[in-house]
Amino acid sequence: MVIWLNSSLNILQMLLNRTETRGAWMKLHQYQIRSSLIPKLKIMTQEDRNNLLALYERLRTVEFPSILDQLRGRFKQRVEIDKAMLKMLGHSEHDANQVLDYLYPALTYEIEKLKTLMEG
Repeated sequence: MVIWLNSSLNILQMLLNRTETRGAWMKLHQYQIRSSLIPKLKIMTQEDRNNLLALYERLRTVEFPSILDQLRGRFKQRVEIDKAMLKMLGHSEHDANQVLDYLYPALTYEIEKLKTLMEG
C-alpha cells in the first residue's frame, strides 16, 4: 500500500480530487479518500505482491528529494515505483514509458502552478 500511496498515479489522483482551500493548500475529505482508486491487494497475483514487497525493501531507506525534483529529473526510484504500479495494472514497459513521459511534465506543471498561487 505504501508503494501505491507514493506513486505518481496516486499523486495525480489526489490532485484531481482535492478541495482547494487557500493558496496552494488543499484538503482531502474522507469521502474523497474513500472513493479513491486503490489496487485491491486480494486480487493481486503473488508475483505482483512479491515484486512490490521487494521494491519496498529496496527503497525503504532511500532519501527522496522533493517531488518536483523527482519529477523534473526522473528520479530513478520514482520511476521504479511508477513503472511497478503501471506494470501491475497491465501496462508494458513501452506503455509505461509513454505514460511517464506525459505524466511527469503534467504533474510538474500542476504543482508549479499551485506553488505560484502560494507565493501570491
